Amino acid sequence: MKKYLFSLVLLLSAMTARAQDEIMVNYLGSRPGIVDFVNAILSQEDLGETLGFVADNWDRYRSGMPLGEGVTFLTDAPNGYARFDVSYEGTDRGYTEFCYWNCADGLHKVVAVNTGYTQGGKPIETETTGLDFYTYDNRARTLKYVSAYDMGAVVEASSTVTIELPRKGKDIKATIHDAQQKKYVLMKWNGSKFNQQQVQRTSGR
Repeated sequence: MKKYLFSLVLLLSAMTARAQDEIMVNYLGSRPGIVDFVNAILSQEDLGETLGFVADNWDRYRSGMPLGEGVTFLTDAPNGYARFDVSYEGTDRGYTEFCYWNCADGLHKVVAVNTGYTQGGKPIETETTGLDFYTYDNRARTLKYVSAYDMGAVVEASSTVTIELPRKGKDIKATIHDAQQKKYVLMKWNGSKFNQQQVQRTSGR
């Protein structure tokens, strides 16, 4: 069984920003929130087509300007979560999620960016879909890219996998879309990274 690194480190043109060693996070107050992390990630150059499109609409959203056709944004600051959705012609849909966790050491945070795409309600893996992580240093106020493998967020599968970041709670849900049944893997937050456990199977698609 092949290991599909959901971060797609070598393929994601949407996340070329990872080549940058550190990303400065600017914020007001005593600590950054989800809006500050999204601002930092989307303010970089050479984001690629997908995140570049998200960034353009994020700037409009933050400025109170009309968004692109079919575009919506949701920001849930208390729960540290943000989501971008776009409806294309027909049944094509795209989305990008952002969320973060406070690490148990009190010195760091972990920020996740998850991008997905569906056609006719079915998930499609492309060069711009996948899950990426950054670690945030509270003292340096910087983000640094870290691989899904290092975060314990690699899913073993021979078919399409979709990821759902938590808006509430701390655990990431992965769905493996096998031909005969769906399998669910829960990536449980342990204070610094994730531990996986299979939680459920259902018949049919």
